[in-house]
Amino acid sequence: RKTGCGLYLLTSSITSILVIICFYMKLWILIFSQMNTITSRSFLLFNCISSEFILRFLLATTDWLHASVTIERFFVVFRGVQFDKTKSRKLAKLIIFIIFVLTAASIIHDPFHRHLIEDTEDQRTWCWVKFTSEVESYNKFINIFHFIIPFSLNVILVIGIMIITARQRSSAQRIFTFQQQLKRQFDHHKHLIFSSFLLIILALPRLIISFLPNCMKSPKEYKLFLASYFISFIPPILHFFVFVLTSEIYKKEFTTVFKQKWEIFRRWFFPIRVLSTRN
Repeated sequence: RKTGCGLYLLTSSITSILVIICFYMKLWILIFSQMNTITSRSFLLFNCISSEFILRFLLATTDWLHASVTIERFFVVFRGVQFDKTKSRKLAKLIIFIIFVLTAASIIHDPFHRHLIEDTEDQRTWCWVKFTSEVESYNKFINIFHFIIPFSLNVILVIGIMIITARQRSSAQRIFTFQQQLKRQFDHHKHLIFSSFLLIILALPRLIISFLPNCMKSPKEYKLFLASYFISFIPPILHFFVFVLTSEIYKKEFTTVFKQKWEIFRRWFFPIRVLSTRN
């Protein structure tokens, strides 16, 4: 957390955890409501209005925070020794705030177009969203925007990091050509490019779902919709492996913190064993 990059990763870790928590809450509320265990109309209306908005907000902010990590890494390489860690941390706090405000503002239309409908045939209550043609066009655009731009920034700037680093090292180390250094940098950073493509492929069903009609005409369509919806929430689970375990610095920091917490856990729950091992 001494740099802006650390703040971005810390905040994105929190939003990723919140995504998983909110997703499971939404899932169980849906199950209980369909079993008629939850029948309070005011509670169902609140859940209908807020749950999808919160999930969209958290998913979009997480993607933008990860793009911010790549942007800062690019400037670290570009600026070199002139990079100011103190200014980076101060700027990161402002950028995180801006990301939260602008993301929320971009999808604020969603809750105002949701309401409950009663299915008299199956005796169930459903959450229904109905946009006007103008709002629907905007909704599709903003979904594509929050999906494509962070991904594009991640890929383009990682390639930029490789090119700049290769150019700097080929100038400093004459024994290697620029092409050789570029190949070495690709081998060193290829996990970032591959992980970006993996995350975008897993998140793609979420974008596709936003273009599908609200009504499912058959059980097969309904199951496909649910499967795609579940798959689209896999990326937040993988963020730890993609952004922490692939970085030597953050991996080392995680190992150090984990050992400290494990030692505290052992002292608290197994004090006798700790004393015996010391003796």
